[in-house]
Amino acid sequence: MKELLAALMIWIGANSSLPVPDAVPNVVQVDSVRLACLLEYIEPCDETKLDKTQKWFAYYRPPFARDAGLIVVSDHVDLDTMEGHSVLLHELVHHMQIAAKQTYDIECQAYGLEQQWLHERGSSLQEAFDMDEMYAMIVVMCYEP
Repeated sequence: MKELLAALMIWIGANSSLPVPDAVPNVVQVDSVRLACLLEYIEPCDETKLDKTQKWFAYYRPPFARDAGLIVVSDHVDLDTMEGHSVLLHELVHHMQIAAKQTYDIECQAYGLEQQWLHERGSSLQEAFDMDEMYAMIVVMCYEP
C-alpha cells in the first residue's frame, strides 16, 4: 500500500504545484455507516439521523503529533481497483495540500486532479462513481492544471 500511495503522490506532484512530502499517510477502512457518522458528526452513531442522499467514500485526517495523517476509506470502496486508487489519490491531494499549508480551492484541486488521473486511464468521475454529469462538471470546472 505504501508503494501505491508514494506513486500516487509522485503523480500528483508531477501534475500540480504541490510538493511531495516525505511522510506517507496511513490508510484504514471502516464500515460505511460508521464513516458517514464520523463525517456528519453524529455521536453516538445513529443510522436514522444520516443523510441518505450523501455518498461518503473517504476523508483525510491531518497529522497529529508524530503521525503522518490518516486516510479513512469506506469499506465499500475496493482499494485494488482504479476507482479505489482514484479515491486514494483525491485524499492524498488533501494530504499534500495540508503539508504545503494550502487552504484555498482544496476540493476543486482534488477533484480536478482526480478527474485528470481518471481521464488518463480512460475513465471519468461520472463513469467511475456514477456521478451526475452536471455535478461532475461543476466540481472540476474551477481547476486549471
